Amino acid sequence: MQRFVATLAMVLVAADMALAADTPLKGFSHDNTTDLFGYYLSKVEIRVGKFRLDSFDIGTLDDMKKYESGRERLPTYAPVMFSFQDTTSKQLTNENGGTYYQNEPRVLPTAYRLRGNTIAFTGTDKQVGTVTFTGTIDIKGLKAAQAGNNLSTDKVIVKGDLAIAGKVFKGVSFTWFGGD
Repeated sequence: MQRFVATLAMVLVAADMALAADTPLKGFSHDNTTDLFGYYLSKVEIRVGKFRLDSFDIGTLDDMKKYESGRERLPTYAPVMFSFQDTTSKQLTNENGGTYYQNEPRVLPTAYRLRGNTIAFTGTDKQVGTVTFTGTIDIKGLKAAQAGNNLSTDKVIVKGDLAIAGKVFKGVSFTWFGGD
């Protein structure tokens, strides 16, 4: 009888975990005390139609707190978002001589969750469509990169599954860039 009860308890726990995993992502939350700020760049080109993924961006802890409380909601920025380039739009030159595209849509979240070393994101943009991401962040690797003298690392810091307008990219790897 004890074995039956123990087995039943394990089955119920597993079922509860499966249901929780299938629960739709809602709201905006983070539990991190680690600064995850940066631009996360895909190790390979990711393209859907005319849109090329530029970066997966995470703001400061303060940005997240303000956004989550509803105090700072801008139509062009969120502390967790995906940035794209429309490669059919006009190509321009920045002050450093680098090129960029005139149309650079940002997919802002309809929901995100950063918990421990996990990231979940869903968002929609009228040009790009729906974007979802679930993955993990190598917090130890990120801290090492942030502590170094460089503003970037070639080491994989974020890895996960990305879907853009229904096209799925499994096991996408992102490096970290701390900005200029």
